[in-house]
Amino acid sequence: MPIKSVEHMAIAAKDTAGLARWYCDTLGFRTVVDGGPKGIWFVGPPEGEALVEIVPATNAQRVARHQNDPGWSHLAFTVTDFDDVVASLRAKGVRFTGDAASMGQPGERRIAFFPDMEGNILQLIQRLQPLTAGH
Repeated sequence: MPIKSVEHMAIAAKDTAGLARWYCDTLGFRTVVDGGPKGIWFVGPPEGEALVEIVPATNAQRVARHQNDPGWSHLAFTVTDFDDVVASLRAKGVRFTGDAASMGQPGERRIAFFPDMEGNILQLIQRLQPLTAGH
């Protein structure tokens, strides 16, 4: 019984409509499912298959976490023109959590981290060789 693919990841948000709009306006995502009466949205990249589900959060306080604390750390998005995407996001007011970096061998991959409007950590990544589950 092999698993075929990742369909979606879920983020609990205080403002589901606002966060869905942020992903669409800032990252160029498309809305796949409108929030409707329950406020549950599905958004995703125009050419991607995996989606982000945005669900209403409880009133619990967000707990501060560090990158390698247990649990989900970040959500990564591949890009083909790293510098262009970084510049575009900066022009839209996105603040990166440090300088965009090259990691590994020169030109092997470039990464940058930034929060969405509710503080969820996102990552941009451009790899010379695509990372696939089969390798």
